[in-house]
Amino acid sequence: MPIKEGTGLVIGTNLLNIAMPFIKYVQGDYAAISKPKEFDINWRQIERVEGRQNDAFIKRDGELVPAGTILDLTYRWMFDVGINIQEFEIIQTSPTEFKVRVKEPDLLSDLEKRKSSFQHLEELLTRVFGPGITVNV
Repeated sequence: MPIKEGTGLVIGTNLLNIAMPFIKYVQGDYAAISKPKEFDINWRQIERVEGRQNDAFIKRDGELVPAGTILDLTYRWMFDVGINIQEFEIIQTSPTEFKVRVKEPDLLSDLEKRKSSFQHLEELLTRVFGPGITVNV
């Protein structure tokens, strides 16, 4: 259903396809659309892209945290700790518990570095999700 203002599901179409220009593509992305401004362009504009609704983390109060926020947080984590992780996965198992899988042989073999590194990740997640966060490796 089209919205006049607020947040809604983004549906894209390829208007360059002369044979079938109105095939719609739903990727699951959500965006906020603004009211037309009198002094500006007189059509609606995307105000904010909120990302994929099914790719979000959830706070205790039900508020969604975009996956991009967690990605930014992991960049901060790797920079602060001085690690270069080849692959990682963060899975939220409850509003306060996260499971982390990493592919980084040096980190996994050095117990002290591993412990301090994941403690720092826990501190960063606490900034977003509040106190009482647990990170399991």
